[in-house]
This record gives sequence, C-alpha cells and structure tokens, in this order.
Amino acid sequence: MQKITGLLGIAILTLSGCVSVGDGQSRMHKSALYGLTSAATCAAIGAATAPDGKSGRYATNAGAVCGAIGAIAGSVAENNATRLQEDIRVLNPQVGVSFGPNNSYVLVSMPEYLAMSDSNTVNPNMYPVLQRVGKYLRDNPMIQPEIYSYVNNGIDESENSLIARQEAQAVANYLRNYTTNTKPPVVYPRGSNDNAQQHGNRVEILMRK
Repeated sequence: MQKITGLLGIAILTLSGCVSVGDGQSRMHKSALYGLTSAATCAAIGAATAPDGKSGRYATNAGAVCGAIGAIAGSVAENNATRLQEDIRVLNPQVGVSFGPNNSYVLVSMPEYLAMSDSNTVNPNMYPVLQRVGKYLRDNPMIQPEIYSYVNNGIDESENSLIARQEAQAVANYLRNYTTNTKPPVVYPRGSNDNAQQHGNRVEILMRK
C-alpha cells in the first residue's frame, strides 16, 4: 500500500506538470515525464528485490531517488527544446517549432520560399536557423533528424518528387556539414499530395526523442 501511495503521489505531480507554450500547445514537462517513468521503474525493482515485509518501503525509497534523478535529466531536455523554440522564434518568426505529444518529437517547419534559394541551394537567410538546429542536434547526439520536403508546384508528380528530393537533400547536406559526431539526416521527399496542397510547399526537420 505504501508503494502504491508513493506512486500515486508522483503521478499527481506529473499530471500537474503540463504547461502551455507560446503557440498555445499544452504539453507535459519532461522533468515530470522522466521523473514518473524513472520512479515507477525503480519502485518496481525495489519492491521485487526487497526483503520480505519491506517491499513497500524499498519501493518508495527507490522510486523517490530515481524520480529525482529522472526529473533532473528531463528538466535539462525540456529546457533544451524550449530554448530551441524561443531562439528560432527570434531568428525568424515565420519558422514554426512545434512539439509532439509528451514532447516525443520537435518539428521545425520552414516555408519553401524561405528555406530555399532554388531546389539545390539553401537560402542563406536560413543559415542561422539551421545552425541553431545543428546546435540542438549536437546537444542531443542520439537524435537522427528526418528532413521532409513538400512540393506541389511542378508540372507533374515526377517533377514535384525531384524538386522535393533536391530540397530535402540540400538541407540535409547543410546540417551534415555543420554538425559533426551526430547521426546523419535522413531524407524523405514528398511530391504532390494532400499534405502539400493543404499546408503549402515547405521543408520540415523532424527530431524524434
């Protein structure tokens, strides 16, 4: 019972860790998410390995310690992602930065006319934004960025796909040259489709946690 009570307390703190960011999104603090995950895992281990009759106390103690460690790690990651969003908003307000559920990913979305000088060349105005993304990747070397390009202005689908591939590759090449000792970007060109028609031509950088 003591173990359950401790975990319920951590869960309540976690649910209260949801925040609203500048673009109106509500999301959970990474400190809360990491803290709950770590606490639950360590509590289970503590209970399983405790002497007879002491599983509740061992679970609570283990959960508290691991929860605190997880919360610290999560807070660093949370601040990292939030700072990325704030910095890019200052560098170029037309570039969007959004978060997945429970911060499962960070998505940087650039309108094509801002991102590219042509299909093979990144617009120099985007260098500061891409360099800031590169810094985020260096700070999180386990993330492998995915580059998506949505194009719907070619004469046919094959041309759309070709332009999309060239644009995505150009952004990927810039990031690869700017960042070292990080996972290379993966390119996903998108030609004429409902997504491009609905949201317009753009280049996106998806960074999954």
